[in-house]
Amino acid sequence: MKLKQVFAMLIMILLTASIILENKLPMVKYFDEVLTLGFIVVTFVSLLFKKTKIPREDGMVFLGWLILVAIGVLSNLTSKIDRKAFDIVLDILSFSKLFVFIACTKCLFQYETVNKMFDSSVKLCKILTVVMFILSIANIFFNFGMRGQKRFGIYGFNFVFEYAHEFTVFVLCIYIILFLKLKKKKQRRIYSLMICFILLITLKGPSMLIPFVFLGVRAMIKYKDKLKVLLILAILLSLCIWISRYQIVTYLTNVNAPRYILFKHGFITATHYLPFGSGFGTYGSSVAASSYSPLYEQYGFTSLYGMNPEDYQFLNDTYYPMIIGQFGFFGTALMFGIFVFFITKCLKCHDKSCKIIAITILTYFIIHSVGSAILTSSAGVLGIIFLSFIWIYDKGRVRNEI
Repeated sequence: MKLKQVFAMLIMILLTASIILENKLPMVKYFDEVLTLGFIVVTFVSLLFKKTKIPREDGMVFLGWLILVAIGVLSNLTSKIDRKAFDIVLDILSFSKLFVFIACTKCLFQYETVNKMFDSSVKLCKILTVVMFILSIANIFFNFGMRGQKRFGIYGFNFVFEYAHEFTVFVLCIYIILFLKLKKKKQRRIYSLMICFILLITLKGPSMLIPFVFLGVRAMIKYKDKLKVLLILAILLSLCIWISRYQIVTYLTNVNAPRYILFKHGFITATHYLPFGSGFGTYGSSVAASSYSPLYEQYGFTSLYGMNPEDYQFLNDTYYPMIIGQFGFFGTALMFGIFVFFITKCLKCHDKSCKIIAITILTYFIIHSVGSAILTSSAGVLGIIFLSFIWIYDKGRVRNEI
């Protein structure tokens, strides 16, 4: 086993462990921030001494990241909202995870490393899937410490993770390996059905949507009959809206819901601090919550449940208001362009399996970012790295096999 393969597998293991233990061992809380710095340093050294080159498309992502960081810092200077330098730096690191792990992963790892790592993980992924499937069924009837929220009269399944979205990312990473490496149709279908059941039994809205998103993407790519595709998509879209109805009514259209309030005041912040927003650590981020931003006091959040200095559990409950508030309308437009670029990159995958699973994973992150700051979390880092692995694997398939 080569050094890079060992390094990649070690990162995945440590990252997964940090997600599971982050609320039990405070020392692992900032592991993903340390990993972000480590990736930047190793990539810089690789570019400097090993003459590694960043592909042009990733260079554009890197440039977009630098522009957004510049906008955020400039906004800190112009908005004059009281923030410590440490808070600003920490928020820059948190925000940068998406860009760093997209660009640096593709710079540090090649097809051979990713392919061998996937091959060596297939057996473990099979075992984990079967174990999770059995436990998810048993969890309905017996409480052995793996239950999540209760919906539809039953308890969701979180496995060894505290939150359903963390578990969902872990399951999706396992499925990436199985979907790309299992060649027998019967095996792939069996494991796909088990994965779908596991995701559905989390009872978390975005997680429950993923099987339907997967089927919709697969239909668009597999079937050439447009009428048939439209019919399938119409049915799946109806199911997705039905599944999401609780979240839509409770969180997005309820004027008293924290997410509605965060979106509303995100636009208020962007309008007040034209054109670049309020800056890092000031609105919608984990740093703005833990180091309680003066904006929250100004907006009267101090009297709201889950949004006050003593209990700020809802203040980092979504990703997009942070972008809108901290980077303004200009930064939001740039971020939108970057997401469009990622979608286009998924659509341009040559291998059909890579295209299907890449679009599915990216769609999950886009949907879940409405109700969670997943792209700045450890779980988000794990998923982002695997999304980069898909792109590396696809490029290698074109070069080596197709």
